Amino acid sequence: MSILNQIRSSMQQFADVVKAAIKLDMDIFDDRLTRVAGTGVARAGIGRKIQEKGVVNRHIFAGQDQIIIDNPGKEDNCRECAHFGRCAYKKAVYAAIRHKDKTIGAMGILAFDDEQAAILNDRKLEHLAFIRQIASLMESKIKDFMTTRALRHEISGGGQHRCPSRYPGSEPGVHRINRQNQTPGGQPFHHSSHGRDRDG
Repeated sequence: MSILNQIRSSMQQFADVVKAAIKLDMDIFDDRLTRVAGTGVARAGIGRKIQEKGVVNRHIFAGQDQIIIDNPGKEDNCRECAHFGRCAYKKAVYAAIRHKDKTIGAMGILAFDDEQAAILNDRKLEHLAFIRQIASLMESKIKDFMTTRALRHEISGGGQHRCPSRYPGSEPGVHRINRQNQTPGGQPFHHSSHGRDRDG
């Protein structure tokens, strides 16, 4: 399961907030080309694959950070897409979602009707900057999620920790204790003052 799919509820919250704020729909999909969140027409496609030969896939996952699609389904860039000539979008702007310098997904602001297209067209560059900011917030959320997951994995991996100590029976400078602060023999662990660093 992709990283974005694992936090799809958070991605959907981002999409809903953006839709409420700017009256434009959002589309979010992962590096497996699966839509993980969306509003408007895109919401009905959650869990489905996007077009492999679509503009977004061919540009965002090729390393481009942002793209503007003025005439979806009509531009030369759209010719390879199966929806060429009958695209549901009126206009769209997309930005990459990255983690550790790797593109792990993309998010876009979409126009599905003429009213939304006018809103997007009037402030196209502002909306492009806006989704870049939203993508940065998502990237922070992803970083927090990955850090938390790593900590949980470390804690659940046997439940034993290593800490400096001269507790009897330990390795020199290291003692193993479980989550109940007990030694391997079941005795309560007490960190003696002898194991603390001295400043002189």
